[in-house]
Parts: sequence; structure tokens; C-alpha cells
Amino acid sequence: MKRCKKLFLFAGLILCWANGCGDKVPPENNDPSGQNGDAQSDKGKDKDKDKNQQDAQSDKTHDGQSDQNNDGQSDANSDNNTQDECQPNHFGANCTPCDCVRGTCDAGKNGTGACTCPNGTGWSGATCNECSGNFWGENCDQAPGCENGIAKLGVGGDGHCSACHGCWSGTDCDTFTNGPASDTMTDYDNNTYPTTCIGGILWTAKNMFGTTTANGGTVDCFANTAKDPNFVVNSGCLYTFPHAAKICPAGWRLPTKGEMETTLDTYGAQALKATSWGGTGVSGFNAVLAGEYSDGEFEFYERGASALFWSSTQDDRITQYDVNYIMKITADDEAVIASTRTTKGQSVR
Repeated sequence: MKRCKKLFLFAGLILCWANGCGDKVPPENNDPSGQNGDAQSDKGKDKDKDKNQQDAQSDKTHDGQSDQNNDGQSDANSDNNTQDECQPNHFGANCTPCDCVRGTCDAGKNGTGACTCPNGTGWSGATCNECSGNFWGENCDQAPGCENGIAKLGVGGDGHCSACHGCWSGTDCDTFTNGPASDTMTDYDNNTYPTTCIGGILWTAKNMFGTTTANGGTVDCFANTAKDPNFVVNSGCLYTFPHAAKICPAGWRLPTKGEMETTLDTYGAQALKATSWGGTGVSGFNAVLAGEYSDGEFEFYERGASALFWSSTQDDRITQYDVNYIMKITADDEAVIASTRTTKGQSVR
């Protein structure tokens, strides 16, 4: 029976071949100094160290990648919760398409889908598809204007006038003809008045004599029946200015000072007076010399001497009481613009 006579140090382990080891023996250590063993041992240690470092690096990389992925994913999720995820011109939680034909849609997840029509244009409506205001045509262009008539506006219009006011004619209602007109005016008492055109202004050709207002109320009608039992029929009513402003029916109003000046520039007193009062009646205005009423004195003045008509224009040169301009036509063929207190009674055209 053989015995193993040597001890071998290999990689820091003592290997002992005892009885029964067999005929095999470990390879001889050809490095008596042990340096190769030490080098081998160090090399193994280095490999272990490298492996450990690689493992550590792997763990670090894994941890870093995990942290980075988690943080990035978290940030991305946070952004998705706040950013506008709808495509342009879509709105609401379901990103519904906006139905604005033009203009700007209130888009985005928090948007309402409301349309804001372009500024400075005539486009209007819920979807900005309506052409309104003084605009016309498919492009909703600015109309050239129709001061003396009704313009054909909107998407189907051409911008020109479709109907001219009584005194005017032409494609753009820019031509007028003086003289009696075919139009009539009906007041709130159903009294009907003829009309006439003077300088493009449509006047009633008879003094008003109604007493009912738009809201069903009534106003005072001052009549000089002492001078003429049929004063109202022949000369109409004399109204204070507050009452005069209430009796014009819808679509009609008191004339302005400027319109009175235009009238006097067009015709003189002779042409404005009725033939029964010494005029020619050429203008169709047919002024009657009804005079005026003074509410403070409860007296009538100037019957047969002058015709006086209210304007809507205040004379602001006088501040101590209310004064408005009037048009005055006299028996002496004078036609002027004057002013008087609003509490006096004058004729209304």
C-alpha cells in the first residue's frame, strides 16, 4: 500500500493524499519559490475583484437605470396629465372636433369649443358662418353704404340698396326728387298724413293732430278754437316739446336743426307755405300759420302771423331753462331758424 508523502499548497488549500489516494499524485510544483502559486492566487483574486466590481457596476447600472426609468416614466405621466393631448381644433375630454367655420376655436382638453369670430369683420353666429352688420356677400365684405335706403346685406346680398326711402332713388339710393311723395304716415290714433320730399328729407305735408303715444298714453293738444272752431282739423295741435317727442309713430321722428336748414336752403317761405296762406305750395310742405301756445300765460299767439315747428335739437347757448331750435315761417315770407322754451306749444311735422 502506497502512501502520499507530500503535502501540496494550491490556491490557499491544503490537499492531503492519504491512504487510498491511488496512484495519482498532484502535478509537481515546478516553482520552488512559490511565486507562481502566489501569482496564480493573486490572479484569481484579481478575477474575483473584477467580477465583484462588474457585479457592483451591474447593480449600480441596473439601479440607476431603474431609478432613471421610474423617474422618467413618472415625469412623463405627470406631463401627460397636464399637456394638451388634443389635436388642433379639437376640444374637451373626448377631443371633439371644433365646428367653427372660421375664426378661433377654444380648443384643448379644457376648451369649450366656442368660436371667436375674426375681429373687424361681419362674420358672426355660433360657428362664425353668418354675415351680419353692414357687410355682404360670400366674403362678408364691407358694404359701400345705403344711408337713404335698405341695403341688401348678408351672405346672399350684393351690398347695394334694395329699397330707397321715400325721397330717394337709384341703385345706391343716392338721387332724390323734391315734391309730394307717394308715402304716407299714420299716427297712433290712425290718422293718416300725406308726405313730401325736400332736399332728400321726407316731411309730413300736414300738421300732426294725434294725442296717443306709443305706450298707449295721451298728450295735451292745445288748440286755438277761439280763433278757429275747427282749429285741429285745419291747423293741427300745438304741443309742448316733451309731448311732441312722444307722438311720432315708429319709423318717424322730429327733424333736426340741420334738416330744417336743408329745407330752408332748398325752398323759401313762399314755396313752403300753403296756398290758403299766401304761398305757392310748390314744395308740397303746405305750412299753415297756426301760431303758438304759451303755457305760462295760457294764451295763444301769432295765429295767422307765423308757423313754428319743433326740432329735436337743443339750443345749448341758453342754460337757465330748456330751449330747442324751431323753424319759423312768417306771413311776411320770412323763413328762419330760431329757438324757444320747450314749455311752449308749437306745430309738429
